[in-house]
Amino acid sequence: MEFVEAPHYYLYSVLLLALVFIAGLLAFSKHYKIILFSSLMALPQSLLSPLVVPEYWDPEMHLLFGLVGMEDLAFSFFTGGLVWIGILMSPFNTNHSYRISPGPVFQRFALCSIFGISTISLLYLLGVRSLYNPIIVMGLWILLCLMNRKDYLPVAVSGSLVFLAIYAVVFKVSLLIWPEFILFWSAENLSGIYPLGIPLEELVWAFLYGGAWSLGIAYILGFNMKDPVRTLLS
Repeated sequence: MEFVEAPHYYLYSVLLLALVFIAGLLAFSKHYKIILFSSLMALPQSLLSPLVVPEYWDPEMHLLFGLVGMEDLAFSFFTGGLVWIGILMSPFNTNHSYRISPGPVFQRFALCSIFGISTISLLYLLGVRSLYNPIIVMGLWILLCLMNRKDYLPVAVSGSLVFLAIYAVVFKVSLLIWPEFILFWSAENLSGIYPLGIPLEELVWAFLYGGAWSLGIAYILGFNMKDPVRTLLS
């Protein structure tokens, strides 16, 4: 582990996400298993950090084995869970049933991973770098899922809108508490549009991530949207 000097604004903002995550986990404790499942399945996404560092942003991080930041791991874990907390908060009808079976779950997760890795790699070779790479991949994944499962639309809409709202609030609070946090972003590589002082790219990422990851979990668990709601506890 490599220790880096302060300021640790990235770490501080992740701690804010953690507080929101814990509050959501307590509020929806009946659904804690699927929330934690969503969090754990999102952990490998932290390995994509080199796609955006340092071209898009360059935060201070504690590195594990010189490969991935502890902050990136925590960010992936909490945002993955917050997407599902957003589903539970949504006013849309996202009633579903599913059955946890290790074999099919592993196979579907592997297929999702293959899609993501191959598409990211192809776009990278074509010169699509920085945050625009995962943004395009998430957009393609959402289209692919909804073309095959139109009944998943409420899940995608809920994930996109509610996670966007959660992420925007946490981001804005972070900027209010630590204004220098914005300096970690490479202004020359941004669009220059800052709704509420937040880089537009961050809001686009949050919107697409909420939709893409909610659909990813729905696909991995094999959601059936026609049956009454059933949780892992029932």
